[in-house]
Amino acid sequence: MLSENDQLSLYELNEKLFELEYTKEDFVQSPGDFSLRGNILDVFSYSNENPIRIQFDDDKIERIREFNIDTQYSINNLKKIKISTNINSDLLDKNESVINIINNDCIVVINSLELINEELKSLIHQMT
Repeated sequence: MLSENDQLSLYELNEKLFELEYTKEDFVQSPGDFSLRGNILDVFSYSNENPIRIQFDDDKIERIREFNIDTQYSINNLKKIKISTNINSDLLDKNESVINIINNDCIVVINSLELINEELKSLIHQMT
């Protein structure tokens, strides 16, 4: 979790983003991208609908803003953000199903009749 006024160097955050398998780009376009220009870091977290612009003053987070990817204009000022790892990457690396990491009391909604039918056919086939 990152918050305004946190003491953190831009270098440390840059390294952390590489560890989280983010890709450094000239401009952020999609989740997993980040861009660095001077004391401003743009990052498109997997957990956000829009990219985030983090403005630094030396080793202190001065400002956090959500921005529109097309216009580059700020949408909202934020007090804190979470930069998430790519859960799909983690699951692929471990060869693990998302079903194995959700809570037992979690309700899963599948919005695809075709997918449900295929899964039912597979289960019936396994039982016979």
